[in-house]
Amino acid sequence: ETLQKKKSPMKTEMLLWVVFAIIGILVGFIAFALAIAEEYLTEVKIWVTQHFMQLNHTEGAIYTAFGFYVIYSIILSSLAAVLTVYIAPGAAGSGIPELMGVLNGVKYPNIFTKRVLLVKVIGVILAVSGTLCIGKEGPLAHIGAIVAILCLEAPFGFMAQF
Repeated sequence: ETLQKKKSPMKTEMLLWVVFAIIGILVGFIAFALAIAEEYLTEVKIWVTQHFMQLNHTEGAIYTAFGFYVIYSIILSSLAAVLTVYIAPGAAGSGIPELMGVLNGVKYPNIFTKRVLLVKVIGVILAVSGTLCIGKEGPLAHIGAIVAILCLEAPFGFMAQF
């Protein structure tokens, strides 16, 4: 009979905190990247709109600036919608109702995949920059859950116990 190594509860607890730290750092990095990308796209929209308005102080310049502002917002918002509908439908919405459903035992297919993570991140950036009335808080909860699941599925030996 072979002797099995018993893992100490203290070592398991420490590894669990390491996993929590990794997940927290990754989600924080994603949130930081979201904020930077949104700010950049929004500043581009504002800068170009101001440039059109300062081009010449005529009534046509204001209409051109307004037209650019609206078309830019429509393009970003439409791109976010197209990505969500055609590439990863699991990324639709905030993700909080789906998370609550999963925690209560409902089986949602394809909601915690790399594809959903990528589309959710890009979609939030585009939708917020496109001036849609949405926030980042709900999608970040879904993003955090996806990151946690992907971390636990990482091919490291100590992850199997979690």
